[in-house]
Amino acid sequence: MRVAYWPGCVSRGFTPELHGAMAKIAPLLDLELIELDRASCCGAGVIEEHNQELADTLNARTFALAQQTDGELMMNICSTCQGAQSECQERLDANGEYRDQINANLQDEGLRYEKGLTNKNLLWLLVEGIGLDEVRSRVKRPLSGLRVGPFYGCYIVRPTRRLGIDEDHPRDRYLHMLIEALGGTVIDYAGVYKCCGFPIITMNKQASLEMAGRHLGDAIDAEADCLVVPCPLCHLNLDLQQPVAAKAVSRELGLPVLHLPQLIGLALGLEPKDLGMNRHIVRPTSVIDWSTSVVGAAA
Repeated sequence: MRVAYWPGCVSRGFTPELHGAMAKIAPLLDLELIELDRASCCGAGVIEEHNQELADTLNARTFALAQQTDGELMMNICSTCQGAQSECQERLDANGEYRDQINANLQDEGLRYEKGLTNKNLLWLLVEGIGLDEVRSRVKRPLSGLRVGPFYGCYIVRPTRRLGIDEDHPRDRYLHMLIEALGGTVIDYAGVYKCCGFPIITMNKQASLEMAGRHLGDAIDAEADCLVVPCPLCHLNLDLQQPVAAKAVSRELGLPVLHLPQLIGLALGLEPKDLGMNRHIVRPTSVIDWSTSVVGAAA
């Protein structure tokens, strides 16, 4: 499957291990990535608060670039991008006059967004496009014994109508389903669907860190070996900020947090170093016994 691939700005900046891991797993899933390397930041909802037309122009430009490729659809690896872009696309598709206004901003580049682009997060594509049975058939190293806490965050599960979550598309359960398809054990805990705290870190750092620390602590109390996230911003707050989050909640943490492509890569037989796990603050390799391919208890 050929897809117009939008990695997002964070995966090419703060979390290059995510971008690298996606490149590693793509050929193992028969995904051909047409990278939209000229695309700009989605705005993460922040730009929209100050200038909606600018935010929608930036995202319409990305959509138009994707439509210039021969990809079957557009794919992203950031649930914040999915949320912000879905909101923008809803406005553009609902109002032809407004769409023309936004396209006028793109005309100097010879770009135009046409209504109807399909844009899916990697998680959705795995379940709805490739299929869990196919993913399961490609597993080389089942994640037997790995107790994984899914962390959906905000932008990929709400609002449900805009994100197409219904009985036929239980997208708010896809992480659970994928973990099981990879051979892991799903661990439910209080923070599965809660905000990681990143959106408020510049406004109230203490509250943000307490949110992250609380979710990590809840997962540890539920005996999770690690978390998996479909959003690099969640990864920043839960991994990069974890040492200070531990201080904020006055407890030891030390819980590895994996990007979604990293978890998939492990099950497909790739090594932790190949997936950039040496870049994590909390090293996932510290709790994984690769001689037996089973996650052991943390030292």
